[in-house]
Amino acid sequence: MFFSLIAIAAVIALFVIVSRQQNRIALVERELGVLRGLLQSGASLSAPKADAAQEGLPEEAKAAAAPAAPLADGTTATEEAVATPEAEGEAVAGPWTKGSAAPAQSAGPAEPAQPAAVAETPAAGSPAPAKAARQSDVETALGTRWAVWVGGIALALGGLFLIRYTIEAGIFGPGVRLTMAGILGLALIAGAEFIRRTGFKVPVQGAAGAYIPSILTAAGAFILFGTVYAAHGIYGFIGPATAFALLGVIGVATIGASLVHGLALAGIGLVGAMVTPALVASQAPNPWALFVYLAIVLAATAAIARIRDWKALAAAAFAGTGIWTILYMVDAPDVNLAAILFISLATLAVLAFVWLGLFLTAGRDEAARGFDWPSIVPGFFIALS
Repeated sequence: MFFSLIAIAAVIALFVIVSRQQNRIALVERELGVLRGLLQSGASLSAPKADAAQEGLPEEAKAAAAPAAPLADGTTATEEAVATPEAEGEAVAGPWTKGSAAPAQSAGPAEPAQPAAVAETPAAGSPAPAKAARQSDVETALGTRWAVWVGGIALALGGLFLIRYTIEAGIFGPGVRLTMAGILGLALIAGAEFIRRTGFKVPVQGAAGAYIPSILTAAGAFILFGTVYAAHGIYGFIGPATAFALLGVIGVATIGASLVHGLALAGIGLVGAMVTPALVASQAPNPWALFVYLAIVLAATAAIARIRDWKALAAAAFAGTGIWTILYMVDAPDVNLAAILFISLATLAVLAFVWLGLFLTAGRDEAARGFDWPSIVPGFFIALS
């Protein structure tokens, strides 16, 4: 069963990676299309803009703005007009060409060239501020965001080690241990909701981009998963049916909270929901309970993924359901074909009426959807089963 969990995690990770690459490629293609359109529109609209700029001007201004016509020797009338005063100045002799007048005239036009050199200085120094900004972003991410993420993981593991330590030390009884862990998980979720609703900001630079409510919610859900499992698998306080229901509720609730807290929390909830059947052991496994549970998780996940357009989440949900179906067919001594038919029809119904439902896909850009992984995964696993 341990290798089965590893296989589920590997498949989910693979689909997430491939989906992200597809989204990045689609984004690059859209940006290239926009740039190509801008270049084409700029080339075609340059002439009309010039004509519109000259409308309403007198004839003398239009003649002055018109491009100079080339002469027979290849020069333009403007160049000839500029060269004529220079030639006349050289031909005329007199007091105007003596003394310091000529150097003053030659040095005069050279002064306006200084602002150009000054203008080039900021352009040459512009990469330095950009480089400093990139360095500050990296420092902020490593110093604040990663610290907050690692802190959330430490909270989640701390809740589980709290149970383990109290077991080894014998400080409290089993009921008190589980109660403390459950209170810690609920407190983290309540704190995350308080931060989200009140807009409380941690007085640390860059911490606002670390998604603290999402991290606290994920840590609380993780602790609640561990608490329910310990109550069933370690202490035997609750039976398989109760543990199965509680773990399923926590998983689906975590997936639902992802509408507020983002895709990462949805992934945690989906992993917890898919691992639940492996955590709850039963002397008489019921395939109908398993597949009804998987159908509920699949429908809830697909609806949320469709609302937020999370292809990776929907593909992972379909993949997890298909993997559990194949594992049941491989491990079960007597395969219930009716249950297999039920989960297959439920998967197709979720695909047709939830993921591809018009009431959830209305108003979306067809060109921006890209490759639809969630529509491919169910067919693959149903064909295998």
